[in-house]
Amino acid sequence: MSHVDLDRVNMGSADACLILANSRAVDPAQEDAANIMRVVAVKNYASSVRVIVQLLQQCNKVSLCPMVNMWF
Repeated sequence: MSHVDLDRVNMGSADACLILANSRAVDPAQEDAANIMRVVAVKNYASSVRVIVQLLQQCNKVSLCPMVNMWF
């Protein structure tokens, strides 16, 4: 996600951001990795925005846990 896209959707004043996974993705691990990077992009742009992300593989939740502590 670019700053231009985040500006366009006025992410700085959003209450929350919902990131949904493509349940038909050929590579679920890659889909989760891309969505985790989207979370990072949103939080770097607007750290106060609540981000809700859907992951396809539970094991990828571990990748998000250390980052969550940084934002709280």
